[in-house]
Amino acid sequence: MAAPVKHSGLVDYTSYSSDTVEPLGEVEKKMVDFLKEKLPEINACLSDMKAIETKRSEIQSRQEQVGREYAATVQTLAGAEAAILAARQRNAEAEAKLAAIQAREAEIEANKKARNQERQVILMRLCNEIFTPQIPNLDGYISPDSACVERSDEGKSIPCIKNLKFINDVLENHGEVITSLDLRPFKDNIAGIENLADYLKSKGLEQKIIVILHPDVREKVGDSLADIRIEYSKKLKPKA
Repeated sequence: MAAPVKHSGLVDYTSYSSDTVEPLGEVEKKMVDFLKEKLPEINACLSDMKAIETKRSEIQSRQEQVGREYAATVQTLAGAEAAILAARQRNAEAEAKLAAIQAREAEIEANKKARNQERQVILMRLCNEIFTPQIPNLDGYISPDSACVERSDEGKSIPCIKNLKFINDVLENHGEVITSLDLRPFKDNIAGIENLADYLKSKGLEQKIIVILHPDVREKVGDSLADIRIEYSKKLKPKA
């Protein structure tokens, strides 16, 4: 049998012919026949392996996708938790501000109540000093519509008589014992003072009771009180 020709270290089998191929032995023939017989099974196995590999690749791809989705979900949950914490913090801050506002409102209300009580004490003291002699249970005659203590822009207390009804009511019940009406603490903040003479004359008290007024009232009343006993003075006199 002729040997194959070598070219540049390679074996050239083109020179082979069927005459030069040695016949297969019995063992080789059996092996070839076995392979031929098993070839469908081998191909089926290879096909199954390829399908398995494809399936494995799909599963791996799906796992990667699930991993990405899980990571995105975890990130979303983290963002949601951060948003919830921020919302809770804002809510806590809002509640703290509300509590501070309510506390401030309560303080303002308490201060307002205290100021009103203080003004009421001042008002009752001034009203008690109007009459000589002092009248018991005078608070039963005074209402917010008749007298009050207002506060100026500078924060000063300004006692005011809104109308003379409570004075008239006191005179109606105690006119026989009252000798003077001292209205100086109210200065010219006395509504209806120009009508006081008419009331005193209607009760026959124009010469019995002396009315003491602050000089600031003089211009306001003019001659309307000329028929009653009037005294103008800034200095408060002690009660008899």
